[in-house]
This record gives sequence, C-alpha cells and structure tokens, in this order.
Amino acid sequence: MATRFGQAAGWPATFWVVTLISLVAAGALQVCLPKHIEMRETSILREFDVLKNPQVLMVLGIRVLALASLFSVFTYITPILEDITGFSPHAVTLRAAVRSRPDG
Repeated sequence: MATRFGQAAGWPATFWVVTLISLVAAGALQVCLPKHIEMRETSILREFDVLKNPQVLMVLGIRVLALASLFSVFTYITPILEDITGFSPHAVTLRAAVRSRPDG
C-alpha cells in the first residue's frame, strides 16, 4: 500500500506522510508515558556491554543479512519484471504484495 501511494503521489509526499505519522506517534508518547521514571545510574558505555555476548552479535548479524538479501531481491526483481514481462510499476507492486503474503 505504501509503495502504491509513493508511485501515485511521488516520493516527497511519501516522506511528508512518514513525517506526519512520526509526529503523531511522538505526541502520543508524550501524552501516554509517565513524566518521571525512576532509573538507576548508568552510562552509555554500559549499554554496549551487551555486544560482548556472542549470541547477541549472531542475531544482529543474521538480521542484517536478512534485510540486505530482501532489499537486494526487491531491487533486482522490479526492473526484471518491468523490462522482461512488460508489467507496469503498479502491477509489479500489486504482484509483490500478493506474493509476500504468508498464504500467497
């Protein structure tokens, strides 16, 4: 749905919609979260201690590879579908949405 909107309205409109959604979310967080949360003293360096755990690094690495592979597939499959099969950009978007459903 977002890709169809981007193709119909253009990429600047898409960024403005994302900005609007972000501002609404930030406002909702400002209203819903407590004003003061008791926390113990910590530092930013202590937060990075979790990266010493090999299991955390493995999960992060797998996630990075999975996202990179998905991006690569969509980057290369769209021109192929448009050039070889003659599908329009809207048809490619619709077919990708249908195929990416769990039961598609």
